[in-house]
Amino acid sequence: MHRLFCLPAIALIACGTENDQRPRTVEYVTEAILAPSCGNAQCHSSFRNAYGFAFDTVERAQQSLANGLVGAITLNTRDEPEGEPASSLLINVLTRTRDRMPYDQPLPEPDINMLRRWIDFGAPGAQCDPSAGELICVGRKVVECLDTFDYGAVVMDCATMNMNCTAGACQ
Repeated sequence: MHRLFCLPAIALIACGTENDQRPRTVEYVTEAILAPSCGNAQCHSSFRNAYGFAFDTVERAQQSLANGLVGAITLNTRDEPEGEPASSLLINVLTRTRDRMPYDQPLPEPDINMLRRWIDFGAPGAQCDPSAGELICVGRKVVECLDTFDYGAVVMDCATMNMNCTAGACQ
């Protein structure tokens, strides 16, 4: 009987460690965390679409996340995507003390930490809205938006042209 209680506790503790091996993909984040916690029928579902966000399917989550919920994603000096979880609206609404989401029960800390690591890793899959076109701005670089909702090659580097990146083009 004692083992029945210890096994789930050990598994939960293991998920919260820095060695969390869960995939850092938009598919996993949506299906394992956002859809069950946020994408229910009365909140952020395709049916209700509260505040214009839906997380019940991967496609709808990508469209919602591409609207800046994860915060600014930039490319580091090796052209690898990275984000700043502290500036993420998604992390903010999941961790604030007042009106914390989800209202009925806050997300477990291991899931919030997983979302932080996913954003820090560049939030793969969240940077592209499939209906927005083929090019997106990441930091000051224009990159291809692949149909896998991931980064492709750098098309233009607005920084070298001393211009800003806006709506998939250097301005």
